[in-house]
Order: sequence, then C-alpha cells, then structure tokens
Amino acid sequence: MRAIVVAAIGCFAMRVAHADPKQLHAAAQAADTGHCSPATCTPEIVALYQQAADAYAAYLAKSPDDAEARFLRAQILDMKLGRLEEAGDEYARVGALQVVGKYHEDALLGAIDAYDRARGTGPSASPIDDKLVAAANRYVELFHGGPHMTEIMFRLGQLAFDRGRLADAARIFQTIVTRFPNDPNAGPAGDRWLSVLDRARDWAGIERAAAVLRTLPAFQAPDRLELLAHLALQAIAKQAEAAADGGHARDAAAQYRRAFAAATSDDDRVRYLYLAATMLARARAYGDARAAYVELATTYPRTSKAAEALFAAARVDEARFDWDGAASSYEQLARSYPRDERAADALYDAGVLRRALDQRDAAIAAFGELAARYAARRDAESAALVRAELVG
Repeated sequence: MRAIVVAAIGCFAMRVAHADPKQLHAAAQAADTGHCSPATCTPEIVALYQQAADAYAAYLAKSPDDAEARFLRAQILDMKLGRLEEAGDEYARVGALQVVGKYHEDALLGAIDAYDRARGTGPSASPIDDKLVAAANRYVELFHGGPHMTEIMFRLGQLAFDRGRLADAARIFQTIVTRFPNDPNAGPAGDRWLSVLDRARDWAGIERAAAVLRTLPAFQAPDRLELLAHLALQAIAKQAEAAADGGHARDAAAQYRRAFAAATSDDDRVRYLYLAATMLARARAYGDARAAYVELATTYPRTSKAAEALFAAARVDEARFDWDGAASSYEQLARSYPRDERAADALYDAGVLRRALDQRDAAIAAFGELAARYAARRDAESAALVRAELVG
C-alpha cells in the first residue's frame, strides 16, 4: 500500500501545475482509505492533500469567485492538514461572496468552527477572535433564525468567558436560555451562565439566574432543581457575608433572614437565623436581636444552638440594661439545658442580677442551684456563701 501511495505522489507531482484540482483531490481521497484526520494522516497522504490544496489555490487565483473550489480547499486545510486559521479564512471568503449559494451556510459554519478551535482558551485576546465574530455576524446576517443560531451564540459566549469579558458572556448565555428555552443548548448555556456569575462573584445575579432556570424544561429533573435551590441559598448567604464584611450589619441581617426563609433543612434554618440575630445585635437593634435569638431557642429547642441563643439573648438584654430580661434568659438556659457548658455561668449571672434587682428569693434559688448542681466548680463555694448571706 505504501508503494502505491509513493507512486501516486511521484505521478501527480509532475503534473500538479496543470492538473485539475478536483482530480488531485479525488486521488488523495482514493489513497486515504482510512479517512484520516490531521493527527493520523501519514506523510504520504498529507503530501497528496497538500498537492490538491495547492492546485485549488492556483485555480482560485484565476477564478476567485468559485465557491465550490474554495469550499473544498477549506475542507482539505481543515480536516486533513489541520491548518485551522487558514481553513477558516477560506471558509469565510466563501461566506463573503455577494451571490449567496448552496455553500454559504456550511462555509460560515465551517469558518466559525475552525476559528473557534484555533483561537485558544487562554485569557489573552487573539486576532482570530475578531475573525470568529465576523463570521458569526455574517451568518446571522444571512441566516438569522436558522437552526444553528444558539450553537453560534454559545461559542461566542464561551469566547467572552475565556477572555474574561464576563458581562458579555453572561448576557449571551442569558439570552440563549430566555429566548430559546426549549433548545438543546439551553441547559448547557444555563450552566455556563451560573459559572460566569460565580467567577464574577455576582451573588445577586446567581440568585436571579437560578430563579429563571427553575422554569426551564432543561432544569426540571429533581436533582437539577435541588441544585438550583442550593445555589440560590448559597447566593443569598454570600450577599449577607458581603454586607457584613462591608459594615452593613442591618442589610446582612435582612439577607440572613431571607436565607432562613429559603432554607429547606433545620440545620440551615438554625444557622441563618442565628447569624441574622448576631447581625442585628451588631447593628445595636437589640430588641430585634433578642426576638430572633428567642425565636431560635423556642422553635428549635433541641438544636445545639438553642442554649447559645438564650445566652446571647441574655447578653443582648444586658447591653440594653434590661436586667430582668437577662436574668430570665439565663434562668431558662440553666433550666432547659443543665448539661450545657454555659449553664453554670448562666446560673451565677442570674443570681448576681436577681440580687442587684433586690429579688432575694430568686437570687437565693439561683445561687443555691449552682452550689448544689455544680459542686465541683470553683465558684460553687462562693455561690453557697452568697446564698447563706442572703438567707441569713
């Protein structure tokens, strides 16, 4: 077989200047029994296709408007020789011909594909980018509304994403999912839209995108809907974190409240409600903070955060000089969670506050319970002494 190919090369080499390019092309195809690609073609097969491409080039120098010959040359450069940018240029020249013929659409699609594979995926722009965009624009000009529109838009969105033009990428992918919700590219475009917004750290944008994607046919599978709900919840939480980091505690609390409402598990609800209360306390909205802490302890009494929330509520009451409220929260903590690490301190603080409020019986009860229940603690003895003094 190799001898046959070598003989064919020698034969055609002598006649290439005068040969019909289609004949050279046909001879190369006849020798290419394995239908090779640029990565697999043997040097002999490559030489045959190169001769055909050169013959087409010589012919096109005299007949530049022959769309078929130029299209065939582009295919050789693309599919056999791997010269992608040059192939794209030839395809694009076919698409640029004023008289639209049967090769225009395939040529422009070929140009877009070749340029897209040739451009690279790094962040630095390439001159090929402009060629890709020009070919896409020409396709839209001639075949607007055609079946390949979303595929082309997707490629342009990916180009913008690779080059770091995140706003452009987000706009393109959003357009695909909103204007063509039933298109096969709508699902992948939705995924890319979320990726773009994530790279841009646009948490509000992710939340809005998830709301849109939940309505699309491509995202109706249970696992897809669950993922969107998770992403939306995380996006709200990220907005809260950003507000907190920016010193906007009130806004952070509102966002955490939204996360609490959107959460589907008790663990998430407890976490976000506690964070909302903490942000309210930081904003010195003590009444609202205390209410949120108490809501947590009342609604989720079995969570590990319940005792912590009561302790925090007491601290908030102290900050606003509500000594009676603070003492009540301490007492509730000690009564409901006697094994919590804060229970003994809560009893001691409750006793101190009741004594300061001249509530003698309540103070005696708090110090007495501390001394009896937590006898091993260092402050148990002092609590017993204070109780004795109050009783005495």
